[in-house]
Amino acid sequence: MKYLVTGSKGQVGSAVKKKTGAVGLDREDSDIEQDISYPEVKEKIIEEEPDVVVHTAAFHDLDAAEENPEKANEVNVEGTRYVGEAAEELDAHLIFISTDYVFDGERGDYSEEDEVRPISVYAKNKVEAEEVVREKCSKYTILRPSVIFNGEHSNFFTWAKGELENGGDVAAITDQTCCPTYAPNLADYIKEAAEKGITGTYHATGDSKVTRYESVQIMNQELELGGTVNRGKMEDLPWEAHRPKDSSLSLGKIKEDFETKPLSLAEAFRRMK
Repeated sequence: MKYLVTGSKGQVGSAVKKKTGAVGLDREDSDIEQDISYPEVKEKIIEEEPDVVVHTAAFHDLDAAEENPEKANEVNVEGTRYVGEAAEELDAHLIFISTDYVFDGERGDYSEEDEVRPISVYAKNKVEAEEVVREKCSKYTILRPSVIFNGEHSNFFTWAKGELENGGDVAAITDQTCCPTYAPNLADYIKEAAEKGITGTYHATGDSKVTRYESVQIMNQELELGGTVNRGKMEDLPWEAHRPKDSSLSLGKIKEDFETKPLSLAEAFRRMK
């Protein structure tokens, strides 16, 4: 089975490459150098003839998306359209990485059947991209993770870890709840979906529902970092885009249909050691 992964230099893309030997497609310094927002990406994918296309590439910067919605749409929606059309032409299985931010965060513990209500440009893009996948592809899997992290790339947790292990202070908010997702765990879900031909929409987060403050406290304890974790509020941050207050997702469906199990946050941090 041949895999191709877009966004191959990112957290999820690099984990997929390690676990599957996928051909990587990224804007630069990859097996295939190509920006997905250009139609040429379709030809590049078709030339490789993969059996599985894992689409992780996206315009991820929420605040930049608010300032440049046209570019965000080109990457997140039109780019997904090109990738989906290529997968369909090849009769390949498309596995698309979406987000917990498709929900407004007013109550949390969302199931796959709950109505999506995006509140930012990025989130609206992802909702549209999900619809493109469902429209264009006969064989697809949509996975919705949350606050993806690993121990190598730049992300919220590697930043906090660096500050704490050097004896610094970290402020983490207490009024935003999510289910952080360890990238290698998400890659395991991707591989299983591909190997078993599991299709549909699934919530694929970690198994811990926490605030950002609680998540950093867990990391500090598990990795014995030191430093001080201070409480903050969402209103204290200079964010342009609206974020959901509670984007926690129900994992009942994926636990029932997959052998891969979601990791608790503590276990994920232990694997980062």
